[in-house]
Amino acid sequence: MDMDVHSNKKNNINISIDDILPAELVRGILMRIPIKNLVRLRCVSKLWNTLISDPNLPKSHFDLSLAPSHRLLLYPNDSTKPTTFDLDALFLDGPSKTSTNVSFPPNKENQSDDGFYVFNSCRGFVALFEEPHYIVIWNPLTRSHRVFSCEHAVIGYKNYGPMRKLLERSAMFGFGYDASEDDYLVLLAWKNTREMEDYLGLFSLRTNSWTNSKVTLPNDPLKKRIISLPGLFLNGTIHWWIAPCFGTGMDVGGSIILVFDMIERHFWEMPVPKEIMTNYHPPGALVELGGCLAICFSNFDKKTDIWIMKEYRVQSSWTAYKIPCFLFRPLYLSNDGDIIGFDMLKSCLAKYNVNNGEMLQSSGKFCGLNDFCMYTESLLALPDDFMEGKE
Repeated sequence: MDMDVHSNKKNNINISIDDILPAELVRGILMRIPIKNLVRLRCVSKLWNTLISDPNLPKSHFDLSLAPSHRLLLYPNDSTKPTTFDLDALFLDGPSKTSTNVSFPPNKENQSDDGFYVFNSCRGFVALFEEPHYIVIWNPLTRSHRVFSCEHAVIGYKNYGPMRKLLERSAMFGFGYDASEDDYLVLLAWKNTREMEDYLGLFSLRTNSWTNSKVTLPNDPLKKRIISLPGLFLNGTIHWWIAPCFGTGMDVGGSIILVFDMIERHFWEMPVPKEIMTNYHPPGALVELGGCLAICFSNFDKKTDIWIMKEYRVQSSWTAYKIPCFLFRPLYLSNDGDIIGFDMLKSCLAKYNVNNGEMLQSSGKFCGLNDFCMYTESLLALPDDFMEGKE
């Protein structure tokens, strides 16, 4: 009898977690774990290491994850290094406990974080512009990146300063994902001052090349208009807020949302609520809130109005929220119904609960901000990623 007990104990010691949990159950568990913790779990067992190392896991985790990690990338305009924050934990633990310093990819001109401009993000990748004419697609979690030149778009602008001014004032930039080709595209539209024609450039991360063409842009957004650079990627399309500049003689009613379909490769126009046309003046800012397209405006009563399109392309679904904060820049909608954003006047983060109307400010100050964007952490790799930028 004693020998049987001893034998059972010995056998139990030799049983691994892989013998207890089937592979499909383990995979389901991994889908519920924040992506940043997956790498640490490779050492649990051979099965876990195999599942986590599967090249298909990052895509499945990003598309199906029950615990996505939303982070805010801040790039101050002083000597402070770029920093990322976990917005889901910031109001509980404070900025100091939820922040991580990061370094941009090595600069072509110098080995510092200077000369970068943060555009936007898509599926865990952040698009950066690097002086004088480079675009960088970078994964802050894996630190892999791809760099390519957009020098051709400077033609006709060399006497007007650096490329950054071109992108801010005279062009449209977009970064998004083409699900039909499993490809990431960078879109750059600009006006050639010599030929006085609009050009559209599409860079494919899969082919690692530009395709350029003359185009007719709807409503001529590159002429006498305010463009919400960069474009916002959502639902397989890139969106820009296009509004008339003051003093151009154009009516505020000419404001539109210009949309580029990543799969069909064509532009179309989305009308905005009529109330925006009559009660506000440009510019407005586009943002994604809870997977929905939203526009925010600071109005004359010292508050911020946010319009959310709760059903994409359904005009009647636009819903307005009035935030009791002037110059509030929304960033993210939490699972608790909090709109988290910047209070630009007080240089702090704040959150507004859409259910009870409560407003709460964070403890830390964020002075001297230059650029910022939201991104969702992922282990995704770019098409044909040679990982040459992985540190």
